Amino acid sequence: MRKHTLLRFKMFYLMLLLFVFAIDLVLKSNRNTSSSQTDSKGGTLELNVNTTEPLKIRGTEMVTTDGEPVRFWGVNISSVYPTHEQAEHLAANLASLGFNVVRHHHTLRNSLDWNPVSLIGSLASYNGNTRDPNNEAWDRFDYFNARLRNQGIYIVLTLEGTRRYLPGDADILQTNERDRSEWMEAIAALNKAPNNRDLFKILPMIDERAALLMEEFARQLLTHVNPYTGIAYGEGSQVLYLETMNEVSSEYAIIAGNTFENAAHPEIAYWKTILNNKWADYTAAQGIAPCEFFNPSTTQQKLARGEFLRELDRSFYNRMKNVVRDLNVKNPMIFSNLWRGEDFQEMQHDISDLIEDHQYTNPLVVNDFDDLFNNMTLSTPNDKPYFIGEINQKEGEANLSTNAPYRTMLLLAASAYGSFSSWSGITWYAWAHGERMFGKDGWSVKEERQPSVLSDMVGNMQSDGMVIDHLRTAGMLFKKKLVSSSANPLTLYVDVPTGATS
Repeated sequence: MRKHTLLRFKMFYLMLLLFVFAIDLVLKSNRNTSSSQTDSKGGTLELNVNTTEPLKIRGTEMVTTDGEPVRFWGVNISSVYPTHEQAEHLAANLASLGFNVVRHHHTLRNSLDWNPVSLIGSLASYNGNTRDPNNEAWDRFDYFNARLRNQGIYIVLTLEGTRRYLPGDADILQTNERDRSEWMEAIAALNKAPNNRDLFKILPMIDERAALLMEEFARQLLTHVNPYTGIAYGEGSQVLYLETMNEVSSEYAIIAGNTFENAAHPEIAYWKTILNNKWADYTAAQGIAPCEFFNPSTTQQKLARGEFLRELDRSFYNRMKNVVRDLNVKNPMIFSNLWRGEDFQEMQHDISDLIEDHQYTNPLVVNDFDDLFNNMTLSTPNDKPYFIGEINQKEGEANLSTNAPYRTMLLLAASAYGSFSSWSGITWYAWAHGERMFGKDGWSVKEERQPSVLSDMVGNMQSDGMVIDHLRTAGMLFKKKLVSSSANPLTLYVDVPTGATS
């Protein structure tokens, strides 16, 4: 005899599935197919109408000023700058599916591959530098956010936005001509170097120019007045929280083998020198035997390097938080959302106002006990709100092909487990990457029961008809807290099945 630890949930899960399918049949016909909203020159819904309430943190919850807890069911939008017509429909479409938060992602990625028609891929112009705004992108971004606000949809903003600095950014810091030239050559080389994503991400923690560029953008973003609402992003109630960096841990990036060394692009050793100098100062101050930064040999050196890198992250976050608070912006902030190692998790918990995690998993959740949800339950804090900022099935063609028949199970499982664990929000990844699938009505021009391009099941959920059918119901279960632990739990014991080997 053995206790089957998952049986109780599996039985509940099957009953909940039947309930969900019944509700889906009712709700499917209610999908928004048109919007009564028109352009602001004569629209039926004024752009300055706000349906987002001011919120505050109370323990593990986000609550209204009246103390009413609010849960969030959301979606990621990656480098999407819709036309005004598309924005009106898209905001209404998202609301019709039960979403009440949009996480803006890749806002500073020069995503022309995702936006080949409009050629609008970033809030920055990328015309020789990343400091000048792309005015058309800002106008579309503002109008879209105004429409989201009309629909009661909050937004999460990033200060990093997958930015790729350019040589023209050098004059954010005045040093000397030699340093300026070396930095420009190094940043040009880094843009050409392969596998440069993590190196760009950790630059603000070690490079003063990158840090100043992030400060500058934070001020631009948070003081920017949306002309369609008359409110700056650092004011009002629509911004749910601010993300400083996306999926960044300097310690993890270095342990994973990222170095500022490349034979084809030797100029990027500019930052290797900076790291070695900072590391030499740190080891001297801590009384640790000196060593080359990328080659610690003793246990003491390795442990010290980890703390050194975490301190770089911590110091940069505090610096950015001071910039934001000096603007009198009071929105909750996080450093990042990459949980790698207990020490980094502890640092995240200590410095961030709430916790955000990202996870991709096998959607056949009844297979294993030690799965994504069990792991996330173990990392859920008991004193701060917890958000899943990105969630979906595992990426990769092999995983997507194998798991496609079960992918809708993940929606219900996230809703149920999130309710059991008192999560504050679940944000699916991703509704869209760029403009390529959007029609004028804000829906995908190619919705299929199962997307023929497998990666669209993760990157363009707008094209996945099966998932769309269940989004509203699963979101309703989560937001309205219709799932909770049993008041009178029943534990069943079962025999090991005949013929079982384990």
